[in-house]
Amino acid sequence: MNSTEIISKVSSKNLSQEETAHVMQEIFFGKISDQEIENFLLSLSAKGETSDELTGAVLAMRAASLKVDLKVRDNLVDCCGTGGLGKSMMNVSTTAGLVSAAAKVKIAKHGNRTATGKSGSADVLEVANVNLSLSPNQVAKCIEEIGIGFMFAQNFHPGMKYVMPARKRIADKTIFNLLGPLTNPAGAKRQCIGVYDPKWVLPVAESLKNLGTIKAMVFHSKDGLDEISSVDKTLVAELENNKIKEYEINPKDFDIHQEDLNDLQIGSPSESLELIKTTLKNEGFKSGEDIISLNSAAVIYVSDLVGSFEKAFEIAIDVIKSGSALDKLKELATFSNNFNESA
Repeated sequence: MNSTEIISKVSSKNLSQEETAHVMQEIFFGKISDQEIENFLLSLSAKGETSDELTGAVLAMRAASLKVDLKVRDNLVDCCGTGGLGKSMMNVSTTAGLVSAAAKVKIAKHGNRTATGKSGSADVLEVANVNLSLSPNQVAKCIEEIGIGFMFAQNFHPGMKYVMPARKRIADKTIFNLLGPLTNPAGAKRQCIGVYDPKWVLPVAESLKNLGTIKAMVFHSKDGLDEISSVDKTLVAELENNKIKEYEINPKDFDIHQEDLNDLQIGSPSESLELIKTTLKNEGFKSGEDIISLNSAAVIYVSDLVGSFEKAFEIAIDVIKSGSALDKLKELATFSNNFNESA
């Protein structure tokens, strides 16, 4: 079956992994027109994407991406969210990645510029003087030598240039909002993924299971975040040993009693960076410390550095108090700018 035939039936019928992967491969290699891409994305969205369709799309996008070749991936973790919420909050998953790296977790951070908020991971790291233009080999050296590397999505997924015109015309969420967190170029088999809608918590976990992920937490908070909230309960689907269990994380169980997230609001990447620094300097910025401790705990727990979320939470608090996570940000900025052109 060719791509045109597959696209024509998607409005009324779920596609198999193979069918979805076939269409996506054609998209990433520029073999499908803008109008067909738009029709395909709109039809998928109107019908409702399935975990099989999501898995097929991920496999195609991974195959078309540049790869970061690492000697060891066993405990490598990626932490990111889908975005798409229009929130204007400090960069939580990026900060959690720094805390976790300072706790000796290997972090392969995959991210992009913001599309709907005020600061994406690439935006805030750029303001922090991190070099975004690294090659796959250079990112691998960052991860192997300092424990954290950043993969700027637009540099690692060249096929996305064929999708952007249609996405801009649609101007709403599509399957591509979910693909970014699932297509880590370093092949991380452990992930923490925040999703923009609770309906995606379980399907994304199921897709990760289909993709051979070792351990993962997928979450959405009841106050509408693609993060673990410090204000309200967070819905979680945890994948481990090829099994998925669902539960809630309540911040009150960790003696966190925040009433709102107002202190975490930002208007620019520079403002986000200032809140990150204030949080990681251990200067008593409780709003920042609480939400970063919870989200860092998820990353540390998923890495299997420790055996429980509670123990991981304690480690996250200790790292923030030590100031070593802020040192890790400075180290990433320095190290990423030290490569010569031939590296």
